[in-house]
Amino acid sequence: MAETAYTDSDVGKYVMTADGDRVGTVTAVRHGTPRVDPDPDMFDRIKRRWAGKTSTTTPIRFRTAK
Repeated sequence: MAETAYTDSDVGKYVMTADGDRVGTVTAVRHGTPRVDPDPDMFDRIKRRWAGKTSTTTPIRFRTAK
């Protein structure tokens, strides 16, 4: 998977999971790294999705909605 180069043009865009769920909004980009303001219900959705899983780690792939 190729690295994404984030720029100031990404500020205000939604951050989505690979499944298309919106999890936040890019509020700033510093040195190519986006700063994300999470959606208020994001943690509840993640907890529901992971309910009953026995693994302590689960990878999450995010993409920026264009």
